[in-house]
Amino acid sequence: MQSEFLLSAPSALGMFALANGVSQRPPLQWSDNLLSIAYHHPYVLALNDEFVTIHSVLDQQQKQSLPFQGGRTLGHFDGRLFVASGRDIYALVPVPIQKQVCLNFVLLFS
Repeated sequence: MQSEFLLSAPSALGMFALANGVSQRPPLQWSDNLLSIAYHHPYVLALNDEFVTIHSVLDQQQKQSLPFQGGRTLGHFDGRLFVASGRDIYALVPVPIQKQVCLNFVLLFS
């Protein structure tokens, strides 16, 4: 939605608000100790001290959680998502569910 902002709210909530201050969507529930967030339509990625979590802005539900300790920041640059620790930078690449299932099948039965 145009002129919509994602704000950090108390109790580890991400609130969507329009420029006039009205919220028309339910909030995102984040984990505690939030360090950084990044937006890549239709997802918001949140980094805390243990995980990167992926939330959909379409239904405000958490879709995935990736273990990542020592993270410092998330960034969206030129259509690519990156997460950085104190020593390394990693690119986050979306993988379609069909490919994930096929890869797991091959790994389990090879």
